[in-house]
This record gives sequence, C-alpha cells and structure tokens, in this order.
Amino acid sequence: MKIDSRPLRYAHAEGYTDVCYTEDGQHIITCGNDGDVRIWVDIKDDDRNSHCVGESATAVCFKDKRLYVATDNHAVQAYTFPAFDKDGIVTRFTASVTQIMTSTKSRMDFEPSEGRYLAYPNNREVTLLEYETWGQRMTFTHSSIKCAISQCRFSPCGQYLAASTIAGQIAVWEVQSGTCTGIIEHPTSHNVTAIAWNPKGNGVLAYCDVSGQLGALMNCYGKDSKADADAPDDVEMVERADDGNDLDNLIENYNSDDDDNAISLEKLKNETLGLGTVRDEDESRPVSRHEPAATTVPPQAPFQLSATPGHLEHRYMCWNDIGIVRCHTQENGESTIDVEFHDTNLHHGINLNNYLNHTMASLSASVLVLACETSSKLVCISLVGSSKEWSVSMPDTEEILCVTAGSDVVACATNARLLRLFTPMGTQRQV
Repeated sequence: MKIDSRPLRYAHAEGYTDVCYTEDGQHIITCGNDGDVRIWVDIKDDDRNSHCVGESATAVCFKDKRLYVATDNHAVQAYTFPAFDKDGIVTRFTASVTQIMTSTKSRMDFEPSEGRYLAYPNNREVTLLEYETWGQRMTFTHSSIKCAISQCRFSPCGQYLAASTIAGQIAVWEVQSGTCTGIIEHPTSHNVTAIAWNPKGNGVLAYCDVSGQLGALMNCYGKDSKADADAPDDVEMVERADDGNDLDNLIENYNSDDDDNAISLEKLKNETLGLGTVRDEDESRPVSRHEPAATTVPPQAPFQLSATPGHLEHRYMCWNDIGIVRCHTQENGESTIDVEFHDTNLHHGINLNNYLNHTMASLSASVLVLACETSSKLVCISLVGSSKEWSVSMPDTEEILCVTAGSDVVACATNARLLRLFTPMGTQRQV
C-alpha cells in the first residue's frame, strides 16, 4: 500500500517547529515560533487547544502525563497534561534548546525494542551501527535523496526507519530487508524540523516544517496497518531470495576433519544471513548497502566531553552545569582561556594567558583542571577557600590524553593506559 501524504495545514508562525505524540497516540502536540503549544486530536482537528508558554517555543516532549517545553528564556518548563498547569522548571541553559528527549535518543535514534542498533544521519544516507562493537551494520539510502539527511526515527516496533532531509524529503525504510516503502516530497521543499511516529504502531508519521506547517503520512509501513501492527517482531532477516536452505546445506556438508576447510557456525550464519548487497528486482525500489561489522574494532580516539575541535580559533574546552571554559587563539599564536560560571555566587569569571597551550579542560564546583599532551603537565586551580594553584608533570614516557574534575577528585588518563587520581588540593591518591 502506497504511503499517503495528508495535506499540510497551518500549525504555528513561520520558524522552527517541533512535534511529538502523547504516549497513548491519542494526541499530536506541536510548538512553534509564536510561543504557543497546541494539542491536536488528529491532523484534521479544527478545535485544537492552544496554550501560550512564552515569546517562542523551540522543543516539546511528552512523558508520564507531563509535557516538557523549551522556551525563549532557555529553560525547560514542565506542565501537567491535560490540565496544562505549570509543574516547575526542569533545567536552564545558556542557549536555545532545540530538542528534548526522555530516553537515550539527539537527532540519532536507538532501535526501541532492545537498543541493539543505533541509527544516525550521515550526509545523504542513514548509518546503522551495532552497539556491542560499534561496527557498521548497514546503510540506508536512495537515488532520489537530493541532499543531507537531518534526522531519523525508528518506528515503535523497531521494524521501520524514517528520515527527513533539509529539502523536505521524507523516506521510510524497512529495517530488516533494507527496502524503502516510499519517499515523499514536501510540497514547497521546506526543511522538515521534526518527525514523530504514532505510538499506536499504525504506520502514521507526523511532521512539522520550518514554515510552521503540520503534516502527516499514512500507511508508512507499506502495507495494511492493522495486519502490520499484529505482525510478530521477530521477522527472519533473510536478504537473498535463494538462500533459504543454504545454511542447512553448508552445515550438512561441513567436514570437521578437514582443517583447511574448517569454518565456524557463527561465520556461516554471518555469511548466509545477509551481509551482502540487496537489490530489488523492481528498479523503483531503493538500493541499500549492507556491510559486515568488523570482527575487531579499533579503540575510539580519546576525546574531552563537550569540547569542540582543537583546530578552531575560538573553541569550547568544557561546557557543563558548573560553567563554560573557552579558548581563544590569535593569528600570532597567542592564546587565552576564559572561564564563565553559570552561578556567579559560586565564583567570578577567570581569564588566563594560555602560556602552556592547554588543549583540554574540565570544571567542577571545587577545581578547574587544564592540561595538554605535549608538555604532559596537569595544572589545577582550586575554587574553594583561598586560591591555590598546583601542577604535576607526567613521567617522560607518558602523555595526558584526557582529564576530568569532580567535587573531590581530579583524574587524568595517559597513553600508558594509566588513570591517575588526585585530590583537588594536589595529593596523588591512586594510579
């Protein structure tokens, strides 16, 4: 059954617009640049409820009979549902909030049933990773996709994956086969800012665009919704038409006495159950590439949480709930470090000349930690009591790879695979 696109209708003023469903799938909730939150029974609802939350609203999320709305004052406000009474401020930020999630999902998405796979946009395709090895399982793409994909979402059953592009295209793939149930073009090619599956599992996908319009796609599963909703989740993942008995035949013909031909059962499964290239006989169906996950995955390079790339002239070294550490590098190579605290009652801002070319930093309520790889020198500035600065140099054979600071501990990891722990006052406690 072909995907059916419902006509767009006005939801909010032009600007960034977000959409989500209530957990029972009975209501669509949108927010937009006009500062309103609107609650819809469905996309045809002409009597939706509107609530003003501020000058503008940038993100909305529903969880456990509560709405969480991000507003122009950079705060996330909780509301009861359906009464829509204020239920406290969840948190505040120093910049606009553009997405709120109540689970481990940023515009990437984990497979919902077991969390075995992570999907994320990668230019004009969506890449699927296995979380155990972080190896690439497969990719989803289509020749009709014109530009970069901005977001992706698994369906509630985990069997389908939807993605939208910055040019307003929305595509839906079947995860196990890699085929596409269809691609919809936005009537005016506006950027789709948010997509949300109906939790009922009925194949309905709601979306909003940058012009404040609300739309919905029906029959996104590519077949009858009722039949699909009742279908078991454990669909066999077979990706070649003629491989039904291949595994049995390979195992039956396997000679355990011949070492030259010895292969493992796991290898047989991997080779037979579908890590090849899938091409539908009908050219109107999309093409998806399947690549096997690496048997051994090299360790991920070390990185500092919340830090931006080191080659930037103006970069964040650290951003957390205590404050922000920035590094500014001039054309002549001179560098300075600025520390800004969210709560000025805790400590006043700090400005330092970066003589040692520190490349990494961490910040807690009690200490500021700075370090770099080349000189392998850990520098700490205490923020409690009388100001005190201390430093420690690593042995010649060690380079600092990353640092972190807590309320009562400072830690650094080195290329010698050692984790060195210090107190905020400089005493090394453990290696």
